[in-house]
Formats: sequence, structure tokens, C-alpha cells
Amino acid sequence: MDGTTVNTMPCRHRKLAVRSRALALIGVIAFLQPVSAALAQGVDVRPVKPVAPLVRPGQVGIRSLSGDQEIDLRAVRTAVVPPAVREIVAELDDSRWSIREAADQRLRTHPVSDEALLQVLDQDELSSEQRQRLLDIVAARVLLRERGAIGIRMNTRAGFAPGGVDGVEITEVIPGLPAERVLRVGDVITRIDEAPIRLTTDLISHVQRMPPGQVIDVRILRPRVLPAGEQPGPDWVKVEGGGWFEPVEVEFALGSYRKLGDPQVTTGNPETLRRLEYVRQLRILWDRAPVALDGRVTVDGVVPPEKSTPSGINRTIRRIGD
Repeated sequence: MDGTTVNTMPCRHRKLAVRSRALALIGVIAFLQPVSAALAQGVDVRPVKPVAPLVRPGQVGIRSLSGDQEIDLRAVRTAVVPPAVREIVAELDDSRWSIREAADQRLRTHPVSDEALLQVLDQDELSSEQRQRLLDIVAARVLLRERGAIGIRMNTRAGFAPGGVDGVEITEVIPGLPAERVLRVGDVITRIDEAPIRLTTDLISHVQRMPPGQVIDVRILRPRVLPAGEQPGPDWVKVEGGGWFEPVEVEFALGSYRKLGDPQVTTGNPETLRRLEYVRQLRILWDRAPVALDGRVTVDGVVPPEKSTPSGINRTIRRIGD
């Protein structure tokens, strides 16, 4: 042997190998020709990013969420994201901290829907900081959003009339809020819009879910004292002891919960609990950032300085629930 390599492949196999290499070369040339022509014309030939599924493989699915499903995934999927919002989201990953902070604050007060921001979280490729900031932004929008208020103190009143009529009795009317003009102490609220009101939690959940200025239709039973010889109306309700309640319907715009003089909404409040559950589900579905040993979410594996997370969700929850 003189060191020369001898090709022992049968002739038929060599022909097949040569043919396969030729076909592969033709395929590469066929692919490169239109790409080269497109580049010469200034056309963007980057591949189109596929649309990601709403709940990705490996993530905790919506079915594993305990309690009611607060996040409307259908609304997230169909939400329209304005181009201006995508531009602001891009600024959340700017190399300058001041630009990131300014974009953060703009999205907190932007009129875009929460569902549109969640669609960005679900569909777009985001950096760790963009993702964490966007999660904090949506959480803060949900937790701190203004709530409507009627302006009353109240107790649940059950079984006060034949037939088991239930409702919420007004024990105090707070000055400066809508109830002062149309409601009275002793009135029993039985329905708001089309929602029956049987417990104080029913009223809180319905009213505080709406913004100030929202017009509501309230049906009440108002206590009446009949003068001697006067007959009650045909739809009046008689109670034990000889008293009567007159059905009354009023309509007015909600005031602001802030005017109640209670800046902190306790975690026992049903609307607060609903919002906290929304945020919990939000984190389960879309928070994929690593967590530091002290519990803070990291950015690319490094715990950021305090100034880079000015209003994180933990701080927001403390403001709400202290």
C-alpha cells in the first residue's frame, strides 16, 4: 500500500451519491435565487414568525387554575394591539433606563385594554425585562383601577317579609356621594341593574367592578308609615309588626370609592379578592422569568437594582392589602 485511498463503493452507489449531491445543490441554488433578487430590491425576506399558542406546552394550563377563570382568553386572542402600543413596549427594552421608565409609566395609564397587553405578552418575543415590566404593568392596572361607589354603609337583611325577600339595608348615607341625593337610611336594596342583591358582598362585587360615572338602575324597598285610613299601594310589601315597604326605582351615576376616605381596600373585600385572583392567574400563565433566592424576579438571571423595578407587583399588593 502506498497511502493512496481506494474507493471501494460500487459503481451504482457512487452514481446515486453523485445524483443526490447534485439535486441538493440545485435546491440551494433555487432557494438563493429569489432571495438574492428580493435583497436586490430591498424586500424584507426574514421568515414570518409563527403565531404562538395562547397556552404553551410546558406551561401551566388554564384548566389547572383554581377558582373562577378571571382572564378572558377569548378576549385576549381577539384583542387589537395598536402599533403605538407595540412601539411603547419596544421601549421597555431600551438600553437607557430613563426611556424604559417613561415607557413603563405611559403603559400604566394608557387607554389600551388589558387584553391587548396580554396578547403582546402571549404572542411577541420579549426580553426578560420587557416581560417582567409588562406583567407588573397589567397587574398594577388591574389592582389600582378606580372603583365605583354608591356612598352607603349597609347590612344584610334576610327574611324580613313574607316570601323570603332578601336585600341590603342602608344604615348610613355618606355625604358627598350619589346616595345622599336619592337613598335613605332604612331603604333595602334588592336589585342593581339586572343583578339581584341579597348580601353586602353582592353589592360590593357589582358596584366596585364598575368605574365612577357609570349609570346604574337601583331597585329598593322603602319603609313607609301609613296614616290612619290610607291604603297601601298594590305592590307594597307588608312586614311583621304591621309595617310596609314601597317599591321604588332610582337611577344615578356612581361616585368614586376614593371619596369614602378609605385609601386602602382590605383583602377581605370581594372585588379586591377577584382582582388578586386575576393577577395570580396572570402570573401562572405568562410569568416565565427566573426567581432569585430572596423571591424577587430576576432579569436575565441577575437581580436588578431597586430603581429598575419602581412599582413591582409585591409592592402593589402591599399597598392594596395592608
